[in-house]
Amino acid sequence: MNVHSDNLVMAYGENGPELSPAGETVELPALPVGVGNKVTPATLRFLQRFREGGQPLRLDRMETRPGEHCVTAWFQTTPFVRLVDDAGPVMGNRTCCALFSLADARDALFVELPEDDRRAMGAAVAKMLAGRAAEALQQRPPGAPH
Repeated sequence: MNVHSDNLVMAYGENGPELSPAGETVELPALPVGVGNKVTPATLRFLQRFREGGQPLRLDRMETRPGEHCVTAWFQTTPFVRLVDDAGPVMGNRTCCALFSLADARDALFVELPEDDRRAMGAAVAKMLAGRAAEALQQRPPGAPH
């Protein structure tokens, strides 16, 4: 390969990282995830760019686990191909994602959900955030400034 060194970039090839001509490489977009690699509304929006379906239709349930700083929201969705195996596509019609903030609960992904579902998601996240604030206050050393 007769290429000037300023035209080379580090890329992943068949043998792992290797110097490659810039014109022969492709940049792959990174999947956005939340803390702990949790699926977020942004993750689901990213996936929808590459597959049909998966649009949340109705909130199924929400849960907050001890020690986690998010609300997990489960949804019924429009049908989508979850994966493809030797027998063909495996369809899905449910998904979940982590809501870390009020912005997550108000994400554009949820605009088609019924208003009471969106309100419930916002309330659950607000309650989780209030609990985190209370924990932080309790863990403050005595005499620490407010």
